[in-house]
Amino acid sequence: MKKIAVLRCLRTSNNCTGSGCLKAFNNKTNAFAAYEAEATELAAFLNCSGCGDVRLPDNEAGVQKKLDRLVTIGVETVHLSDCTRKKDVQGEKHECPQITKMAEYLTQQGITVVRGTHH
Repeated sequence: MKKIAVLRCLRTSNNCTGSGCLKAFNNKTNAFAAYEAEATELAAFLNCSGCGDVRLPDNEAGVQKKLDRLVTIGVETVHLSDCTRKKDVQGEKHECPQITKMAEYLTQQGITVVRGTHH
């Protein structure tokens, strides 16, 4: 069974239930359609450590612990929720630099990173 995790934006988590990500995972639609023929398990649903005025103080060690835990529990793929990419004034989406760093670390640990969940 393929173990999957979803990483989302802390700032967005203040207003979001995660239902879009979970519905897409459960129904194997949108970015999760790739697993249509596979047995999957949602092994983790986690937030980043925030940014700007929503950054959690002294949370770098906590985030690192969460990322390392994904490796320990055997997560094979992490999906970066759509909220990890924000639109600029021109309407173009850009990935949060904190998320990019986390994704790079996960990739170095042998975890596949997929950008997207339900859009």
